[in-house]
Amino acid sequence: MNDRLVLYEIDSAIDILSDIVEVKRSRNLGHAPTIHKWITVKTGARVALWGQVTGHPERIEQDVMTSPLFYIDPETGFARTRSRWYWLDKPLRDENDLAHEAMVFGPDSVEVPLEEALSVTRTIPNLLLIEVEILGDEHRSERVREIQKQLLNY
Repeated sequence: MNDRLVLYEIDSAIDILSDIVEVKRSRNLGHAPTIHKWITVKTGARVALWGQVTGHPERIEQDVMTSPLFYIDPETGFARTRSRWYWLDKPLRDENDLAHEAMVFGPDSVEVPLEEALSVTRTIPNLLLIEVEILGDEHRSERVREIQKQLLNY
């Protein structure tokens, strides 16, 4: 974001990161929707998933672009966006399929390799910590540091 995150956005991001730690520990997503034939898409500095969704709580049963991605782990088969968890079904592309042109979604969204999405999502805790430290909020800084340690353990 161009402007500093406001406190409720910071707290929301901290809660999402805490949720990621808990799900990595428990491996329990509950009744999360499943995204099929998915790819990773970049819009500006954010990444998201695009694919066919089933089991969505809002009864969406079509191709969607998710809210921004906070976490993705194809090996365990789940991903966390700003709004919810998703079970990952098979991706649209085989990991060895390098001969395709990237899909474009409007003027500023384009398909990116999974490795790029992983790299972007791995920076989120560090960027959040920087933002909180700029605000001089030691309590939130300590929460983010603790989450960072826990993320490394799972």
